[in-house]
Amino acid sequence: MVASHLLGGNCLFRSSERVGAGIFNAASAPVRLQILRLLSTKGSLQYTEIMFQLKLDPVRDAGKFVYHLRSLTDTGLVTLEKKTKRYEVTELGRMIVSFSRDLDEFVNVKRGKLYVRSSRLAIEEFHRNKIA
Repeated sequence: MVASHLLGGNCLFRSSERVGAGIFNAASAPVRLQILRLLSTKGSLQYTEIMFQLKLDPVRDAGKFVYHLRSLTDTGLVTLEKKTKRYEVTELGRMIVSFSRDLDEFVNVKRGKLYVRSSRLAIEEFHRNKIA
């Protein structure tokens, strides 16, 4: 039941133990994480708007892009509003974006670099001359 609900009815995984693995798998491709982060910061966007923002070529990259977008929708990280044809990150998707940012920050701190979260919700290397 939980797996079916989280996966938007397109249950790719039969047991709840595998739901987490499926979600991490869906978020593991860099372009999918970029889509999640984009929708998290910009709000709902149409297919072409997402491609434009990610600087993807509508002719060359369309097939791969559809595959990635379907992976995100099938796992419940992104939803499609059929009436407006706009994609939106779900609460679960926002959790993945937040976790991803926390991981980035953790790794960078372990590497001895000082990073800060900017007003654009991005993590950037700290530069004293950028302080406003």
